[in-house]
Amino acid sequence: MMGAAKLFLNGIPTGPDVEKLMERFGVPQPGVIPYADIEAVLGKTWRDHRFTTVRIAWLKRLQREHNVSTEMEPGVGVRVLAEAERIGKSVKGLRRGTRHIRKAAIEVRSIRTDRLTAVERVQADNTARVAMALYEAGAQGVKSLAPPRPLPQIPRGVSA
Repeated sequence: MMGAAKLFLNGIPTGPDVEKLMERFGVPQPGVIPYADIEAVLGKTWRDHRFTTVRIAWLKRLQREHNVSTEMEPGVGVRVLAEAERIGKSVKGLRRGTRHIRKAAIEVRSIRTDRLTAVERVQADNTARVAMALYEAGAQGVKSLAPPRPLPQIPRGVSA
C-alpha cells in the first residue's frame, strides 16, 4: 500500500518550484526579471515545457495573492507592470471578447489609484466603465440569444 504517500496523476506538481521562485524573488517590484535568473532557480532553460508550466503557475499566484500583474517580453524575461502600465494591459484586453473584457475590468479595478497621476486615474476609471458596460451588454446579448423555453404539453386525451 502507498500509506501516507500522495498519489499525483496529472504530472509533476508545480508547487515546490513555485515556492523556490517565491523565496528567490518575493513580491517583485516593477521591472524585468530576466529568464536567466528564473532558469538559475529552476535549473531549466526557458525553452523547456517545465519552465513554462512553472512560470505560468508562479505568475498566476503573484496575481492572485499579491495583485502583481505581468507581461512576457519574448526572449528577455517577465515584465512586472507598474500601475500605469496595467491600464494599457487592460485596454488591450478590451479588444478580446466578453471573457477577456471581464478580466480587463477586474484588472483595472484592482489598480491602486493612489499611485497614479490625475490623468491616469481618469483613464483607469474610464477604462473600467467601458469594460463593465461592454461586459454587461455582451452578457445580455447572450441571454437574449438563448432559445425560448418549450411550452407545456397538453396531456393526451384533453382537448383544448
